[in-house]
Amino acid sequence: MQLTEVDAEVRAEEVYLTGTACSWHEKQLAQELARTSAKGLRIRNQINVHSLLN
Repeated sequence: MQLTEVDAEVRAEEVYLTGTACSWHEKQLAQELARTSAKGLRIRNQINVHSLLN
């Protein structure tokens, strides 16, 4: 797995995930990992997916 430049920021009781993932699966994995630490905060997953095949 290779996630690059993924950031998490808490604003107004929401966690914003931004950055780039190599697949939809990696994007979802980052979201689920954030959820384990978010303690009930809403997750806003704004990670972009860029396939290595392009």
